Amino acid sequence: MIKGVTPDLEADAIGGTVNIKTKDAPDSAFLKVQAGSGYNQYYFNHDFLTFDNGTVAKKDFSETHGSDYQAQESEFPRQNLIAKSTTAIPNLNFGVSGGQVFFNKRLGVMAAVSGQTTSEANTYEYTSYAPAFANGKPAVQYVENQSFSRRKQRLGGYIKFDYRLDARNKLSFFTSLFQIKENRVREYADHQTENGGQFIRPITTQTQTDNSALIDNMLCGSHNLLSNLDVDWTLLYATGNSQSPDFANVDLAQGGNNPPTLNYSRPVVRNWQHNEDNNKSAYLNIKYKPVFINHLFEFKAGGKTYQAKANGKAAT
Repeated sequence: MIKGVTPDLEADAIGGTVNIKTKDAPDSAFLKVQAGSGYNQYYFNHDFLTFDNGTVAKKDFSETHGSDYQAQESEFPRQNLIAKSTTAIPNLNFGVSGGQVFFNKRLGVMAAVSGQTTSEANTYEYTSYAPAFANGKPAVQYVENQSFSRRKQRLGGYIKFDYRLDARNKLSFFTSLFQIKENRVREYADHQTENGGQFIRPITTQTQTDNSALIDNMLCGSHNLLSNLDVDWTLLYATGNSQSPDFANVDLAQGGNNPPTLNYSRPVVRNWQHNEDNNKSAYLNIKYKPVFINHLFEFKAGGKTYQAKANGKAAT
């Protein structure tokens, strides 16, 4: 963590900068594999909510057919609106990494890939009481319960090449991909007194898919031009995106012991959202370290140019 702002750091990094340096390939080859699993005892007596993610429409109809298109009810997928109770799968995680040097230790290669699947859930229940009119004893006044489940999948990896031109000059190329996929389900219900004392139970079901990814490509060079003069440069192209297709909200109502029916005041709401950011950057840093009167001084200068582009859309 770097708290001070210097010429080789971003100018707007007021709160500090995290400088992540990836490893170079070691002198001897290595391979590391690790894996793990676990299970939450919460699922011993609780179900896990899920839905059919394979039926989710990736884009809204205005994107696929044009902004003036009037979608019909029959065109909307329905299976992803139905929350299902199932048994949670165990949490899983794994990682594989390795590296080796070639060509008389001039070329180094490092690579790693890791993944993780986790299931998270919780329940919330609330009950309030008030004196009954008939006998003054406590009676149930309000009941609320909520269930939430989320399955998260992470996958990422990178590969890095280092090539030493000579003892004073080195080139590096780094590329990486990281992505997260989440499926979330929320069910919410409570008791409301309407129509002269009749209990009406609104029930809301939400199903949501979130996908995000980050891709990074970087070419770097470091050069020791003189014993006290160093120059390094970086060319960077990075893109990040996030998608939340068909975030669905279904409202039902249940009166007494009757089967639930659509709450026609706001039966179904569906949203599509996505955005993407692209960044092209170039950095140049110069470091000069002269010695004056037996004291070492360090002078730094740096510059940056970049081009950023963002686009996104939200539809309901």
